[in-house]
Amino acid sequence: MYIRRLFIILFLFTLNISAQIAFPDRVKTNKQKLIYLNQKALKSQNNDSTLSYYNQAIRFSKQNTCDSVSLSSYYGKSLTTYHLGKYDTFLLSIKTLERLNSNCNSLYFSYKTHLLYVDYYGIISEPDKAIEHNKKAIEIAKNLGTLELADAYYSLGYTYFLSNLNKQAKTYFLLALQYYDKANVDEKVKYRTYSGLINVCEDKEEIDRYLNKTLRLIEAYKNPYYIAYFYMQKGDAYFKINAPYNETKAVLLKAISYSEHIDDNNQIKSVNLYNLARLENKEKNYTRSTKIFEDLLKDTVYATVTNKINIYPILIDNYRSIGNYKKSFNLAEDLFVLKDSLQNIYSVEKFAEFDTKFKTAEKDKEIAQQKLQLAQEKSNRNKLIFSSLAVLLFGFIGFQWNNNRQKQKKLLALSQLHKEQEVNELRTKFLGNIAHEIRTPLTLISGNLELAKEHIEDKNKILKNIDVALINSKKVVED
Repeated sequence: MYIRRLFIILFLFTLNISAQIAFPDRVKTNKQKLIYLNQKALKSQNNDSTLSYYNQAIRFSKQNTCDSVSLSSYYGKSLTTYHLGKYDTFLLSIKTLERLNSNCNSLYFSYKTHLLYVDYYGIISEPDKAIEHNKKAIEIAKNLGTLELADAYYSLGYTYFLSNLNKQAKTYFLLALQYYDKANVDEKVKYRTYSGLINVCEDKEEIDRYLNKTLRLIEAYKNPYYIAYFYMQKGDAYFKINAPYNETKAVLLKAISYSEHIDDNNQIKSVNLYNLARLENKEKNYTRSTKIFEDLLKDTVYATVTNKINIYPILIDNYRSIGNYKKSFNLAEDLFVLKDSLQNIYSVEKFAEFDTKFKTAEKDKEIAQQKLQLAQEKSNRNKLIFSSLAVLLFGFIGFQWNNNRQKQKKLLALSQLHKEQEVNELRTKFLGNIAHEIRTPLTLISGNLELAKEHIEDKNKILKNIDVALINSKKVVED
């Protein structure tokens, strides 16, 4: 029953996937489907649809993971999740692309992967890691082409800009322009670099030069949003370099005017009003500055804790300067409470971030310990095996040595036995020979003495027998 349900689910899932998009008749193979879905994703104007196309493409890329189209699918998915703000998925997608490319060794996608890491570490405010990956991308780009090198230099310039290192940012923005010129790219490609230089330059003449370049590009689109953004950026740049009051104010008012044609409560309008209020405060037009800030704070969308903390110090100065000390004092108290609450929020967020990192670190530590334990167990197991083999080897060697030693002893004993037997045989022969040599004279001695006894009455015979006995006795003694 369970297996039947599983098959039904899989069947319905397959139908759902195939129903998501109808392929033209010419698109038949997985590779053709992969290319077709990538093309659809690139043409899509909606990030959710784009992500859907890339996800479907990845399903068809599993049999073609080591080619440029498959890697493009994973790269496209990574970039789309970044634009959608799905940063956890973004990081996972980057790591997947990096893992797949480790088998393909594509320089181009290694370069792209490093730039994706730059975007990720820029989001989580880790500029050192972003710069590290950016420099790796630059080294790879030197082996790719002029355009890739220009993009990498722009990226590094932007990373330095986000870190408020404007001098370094300007250096790399200018390098990017230099290589874009070498690559003969369209002026539209240089727009973001011009925009970056507007933010980091400190000379009004330089700023105006890059502003004019961006304006020519923006006017071609005839889009109110782009025009409003341009004047906002221009006003912000003029404010930073302390350009003349009238010029800066005219630009900011123009930006506010264009922002009126976009939508209500838009960010561009709010930023311009904030800059205008700061400008009036700097020029000691405290009443005008106060009025603008009070209008801004009526906007519930804009009046966030962070924005209030930025506005209140200037408002406090405004009220004190126009003699409204009570309002100034009350705002100072409110500012203290806001900063305290923001600090608490920040502390909670930091604690949650720390807790997450701690748990991750603990998990990594636990995994590392498990790996270490497994490695130790494997090492101990290997040691035990080698020790056992060594014991067996030494035992075998000892057994062989002892066995040979026993054989040597046995052979030595047999040799000694043979020698002893030979000595005994020689001794026996020797004694036999001696006995034989002694026995004959003794027999003659004893025989003649017996005869002398028998002839006791015959003196001559007795003497003869005794003489023979004496002669044989001398033989025994002399021998």
